[in-house]
Amino acid sequence: MTELGEGLTKVYNRFHDPSETDECVTKWRELRRRMDEVVAAAYDWNDLIPDHDFRRVDFLPSGDNIRFTIGKIPYEYPAPVGFLESLAMTATTAFP
Repeated sequence: MTELGEGLTKVYNRFHDPSETDECVTKWRELRRRMDEVVAAAYDWNDLIPDHDFRRVDFLPSGDNIRFTIGKIPYEYPAPVGFLESLAMTATTAFP
């Protein structure tokens, strides 16, 4: 944020904008990818590889619902769940 000279909202809007190619923003996206991979490894989810991309998310209003995020990963836990759902289940059991 300091390097870009912008506030948090503007920086996050750039982070989630598919047309944004500024080196600081693309580096931040890569760091996000790496962080998610490290979290997956920390939980021993070595067979889960977060699939980062720009995606339309249903929980945000139309016109402002594109986010750089991970998609659902088909995996048997015993039922197919996505990466975020797996993380939420783990957090819920670890911190009741």
